[in-house]
Amino acid sequence: MTYFEDNKDMLNQHVKEIWESKGSVKAGTWKEVFGDTPFTKEFFMAWQYADYIDEVARVGKEQYPLPMFVNAWLVQYPEQLPGGYPTGGPVSRVIDIYKAAAGHLDILTPDIYLPDFKYYNDKLGKYSNISNYFETASLALKEMYRRGGKLRYNKDGILVKGMIVRHLVLPNNYDDSKKIIKYLYDNYKDNIIISIMNQYTIIRKLEYSELNDKVDEKEYDEIINYAYDLGIRNAFIQEGSSQSDSFIPSFKGDMII
Repeated sequence: MTYFEDNKDMLNQHVKEIWESKGSVKAGTWKEVFGDTPFTKEFFMAWQYADYIDEVARVGKEQYPLPMFVNAWLVQYPEQLPGGYPTGGPVSRVIDIYKAAAGHLDILTPDIYLPDFKYYNDKLGKYSNISNYFETASLALKEMYRRGGKLRYNKDGILVKGMIVRHLVLPNNYDDSKKIIKYLYDNYKDNIIISIMNQYTIIRKLEYSELNDKVDEKEYDEIINYAYDLGIRNAFIQEGSSQSDSFIPSFKGDMII
């Protein structure tokens, strides 16, 4: 209970209210600490899962010091009881249980895939120092879609499952962006969301001269119109003001979650 005591003012409201209803006791059985409700059973189950996953993450980090994450289902609506959704995972209701039990986990994330899809023409892979980009990336997208399936929203219109594919429009490569967008729509229709990003920002002079320009606003608008004419309706777009270094993280390492 040390974590709960040290973070009492920052606990998730759901967990905090249940704990306080039993007097915020610092020790005891699960029932003595959290009462005898379906939520108590969920807390117990979440702890067991988190404790096991934490050990896996700990051992994994000893071999490869990489960030560890787990996927989380989003509770569909406040009145939904445990058992009505995949129970035991790091849903918002038990996020503090996971924080207390699984300190070796770095990220707890909803079950939504958010891949980047950069290039249609493999020759552009030179920008990322990679060959055979399109085939490799498109196979990865197919697997993500197989796992995540079509877009699913809760009753409040919040996306809880599916795939959002991000594509950054690059200067002087506008035809390639159109090919990427057409490929995505031909294969997935509006069963995914396509994020057509207009935030390419020049931070230093590059060896590839074509990348030393800003994205032309008229060209970007033409790409958006092209996507609309194809039939795409599930898409995110950006204004030109997003081409700013204010969108670039500092990467100093002091804000890592």
